[in-house]
Amino acid sequence: MRTGRSPSVLAALGFMLALHPTWVLAQTSEAKPDAADGKPTVEKSEKKKKKKKKKKKRKKRPAIKRWVIQTDASVDTKAGYFSGDATLQTPGAFEEIGASVRPQIEHKQWRLQVPVQASDRRTASASLNETQGSAGARLRYKKSRALNVTLRGDLSGHWREGWPDQYQPLPDGSLSPTDRNSRWQRSAGLDMASVLLKKHHLKGAYQYELVDYREDPTFNPIDAPTHVVPGDRGEHTLELSWMHWGKVTKLGGGLDVSHRESFFAFSRDASDGQTHAGRGGLPPNPLQVLVEVEPYTAWEYGRLKDKWQLDLYYGVEIVSDRFEGYYSSVAQHPKVDLTIKTSQAGKAKAGAEVYWRRYGPNSYAEGARHPPLSFGDRRVERRFLADVSYQHELGRSWSLVAEGSVSVKRTNFPDYVPMVFPSGREYDIRWNYTNFAASIGLEWHVAD
Repeated sequence: MRTGRSPSVLAALGFMLALHPTWVLAQTSEAKPDAADGKPTVEKSEKKKKKKKKKKKRKKRPAIKRWVIQTDASVDTKAGYFSGDATLQTPGAFEEIGASVRPQIEHKQWRLQVPVQASDRRTASASLNETQGSAGARLRYKKSRALNVTLRGDLSGHWREGWPDQYQPLPDGSLSPTDRNSRWQRSAGLDMASVLLKKHHLKGAYQYELVDYREDPTFNPIDAPTHVVPGDRGEHTLELSWMHWGKVTKLGGGLDVSHRESFFAFSRDASDGQTHAGRGGLPPNPLQVLVEVEPYTAWEYGRLKDKWQLDLYYGVEIVSDRFEGYYSSVAQHPKVDLTIKTSQAGKAKAGAEVYWRRYGPNSYAEGARHPPLSFGDRRVERRFLADVSYQHELGRSWSLVAEGSVSVKRTNFPDYVPMVFPSGREYDIRWNYTNFAASIGLEWHVAD
């Protein structure tokens, strides 16, 4: 008997191999055992191929905005009544309109702001019209919470044309109008803020300001250098503060220092206040220099999102007259501010502060040309300031605003009486006063 495949079978296999070699190899390969669930197993290489095909597509990240431009703008108008301005007791109604805009642009760690503001107040019966305007620039660099630096510069103007001048009375008892209360102010400064330790905020600021008043035509720096003297001055200020931020409270303190040098006002002698300026006699005293230092502590409690916030402040203002101490003084300076969200659309604010000042031993004293103080043996001065306001949102951009304020001053400094004190002058001035003001208006505000 012969074994093996017959020639006919071999010929058939050879013919199939020539036509479809891959199919024949697949059919003649050994079968793989089935998996436990009855499905044939798949080779590892085939699994890898399938995995490669199922790769997920990565999502594209949103483009980073390297330039951010924003603008805040507001317009407000109000009308009200006031009883006077400091010792100038000329009550009357007033109306005021104001506008402000603050465009800013940010690029990475840099931010530039250009705030611009203007307002105009017109009085009905009193000649106390006032126009104000200011423009500035703020360039901030913020690398991290540990370094935040801002350079700033400002230019502002106050125009008070035709205000009654208590130092220029007319024979009929009225007051001569003057523009000498108008002024320009220019300043430049540097602010720094840092959070070196968690919750501990440090701030520092320096500024130099020039104040340029308009000269009155009657000012005579040679023959009458102490009459209607312009208030021109240069002032350096330095502010340092530290604050610890808690969840609900903030506690800290700081130090404010200023050095003010007058460009026209002369220093005064101790007690009698003489300047020796003018023709003849002793040489004039140097120009007036005052240094002010105010250490303070501050405490804040509450958060506006919790509907209220209370701010407390207590400082001691120390003024040093660098010549003979005529204007040297110490003032206790407490202050309190309270903000309450009365509703979703309403917010009320109230604040008050006091300056309880006592002058030094070289200040005003009774003499041949000086009448006695109205009480006590040392010049004192008390000032009380308070204000309240309420703002109610009427819509997305409109708000109703009501405001009120009061200013009170009490001192033992003698009043000016015509031809009595000061001797030979026609001044008639009462240093004690109580002034108030109230207004209501609308405000429109929009922010990008």
